[in-house]
Amino acid sequence: MQAINQMEALAHVDTFRARINADHPMPEDREASMRENLATFTEDWVNEGKQNIMDSNVLEVKKSSDRVSIVISGTQNPKKVFELEPVDKKLLRIAYMNYKNGNMTNAIKYFKKLNEIKPTYVNYVYMSYANEYLYNLTRDKKYSKQAKEDLNEAKKLNPGVTTSL
Repeated sequence: MQAINQMEALAHVDTFRARINADHPMPEDREASMRENLATFTEDWVNEGKQNIMDSNVLEVKKSSDRVSIVISGTQNPKKVFELEPVDKKLLRIAYMNYKNGNMTNAIKYFKKLNEIKPTYVNYVYMSYANEYLYNLTRDKKYSKQAKEDLNEAKKLNPGVTTSL
């Protein structure tokens, strides 16, 4: 965040924003993504992060001669290019970690987003379980109804699903 905040503080931030807008997330979107990732952190990330650091070269950043813009020096021989987590994998991770941590409302939200990209019967089964949990917690019939609908969707995608409510 320190690097993002420093870039935001540059005098010509609007020019900077216009350039990065086409293929980079805006700083506030990066911050929101970071907070979301921290909320669904997995232990595997520690080792993966250490490996990414060890396998990468640090880019040198300097202020340019006009003292307003910056110059980023690239390397001719990068060790490894960091690959972003695919959207479907990220949504699945966030949905599952919310489910695992008992935040069923968020779990349902992210399983729904995942189903918009890549619907699977497993996503619907998890949504069904989460809605059943919310029904047992609140006794609100909307959750029971939704749990049944999710289970029916799971059965459409995989007729072998035998779970029932």
